Amino acid sequence: MRATLAMEMAVAKIRWTNAAACASNLSELELTLGEVAGAVGDAEQSVTYADHSGDAAMRVIMPTIHADALHQAGRRAEAEARFREAEEMQEKRQPEYSLLYSVQGFRYCDLLLTEAERAAWQTCVAANWRSPQTARTHADARAKEDGGERQFAATTLGF
Repeated sequence: MRATLAMEMAVAKIRWTNAAACASNLSELELTLGEVAGAVGDAEQSVTYADHSGDAAMRVIMPTIHADALHQAGRRAEAEARFREAEEMQEKRQPEYSLLYSVQGFRYCDLLLTEAERAAWQTCVAANWRSPQTARTHADARAKEDGGERQFAATTLGF
């Protein structure tokens, strides 16, 4: 893979900032492709490279990429600890902007909202879709009212 080659070249030339960026890009690509274990490993490597670089911004950003990969892997406690660590570094780096912001802040909020979102969906599902048969019957009744759009949606969703 080209990203791996670029990362290896950056490491060989002791360009830690570039190596960290390559490792984080590879991690995000792996997440997109569903290769979560590989994403966690490469994100962790990006943190190591960022630490070697001494670049303060990279030392804040890379742990959030690792935390996001951990979150996607279902390792919530570890992800939360990584985000808190990054936020502490952010506060030291920019006291006037003590919270994570931009994509890093979005990822942290995504983690923090996970439990509430899950609970909300469970409530909706329990209240509205007690069984696939109930949902199908409900969808069929609505389809008669709206000319078929709801039936199409119900069929598409497998109800």
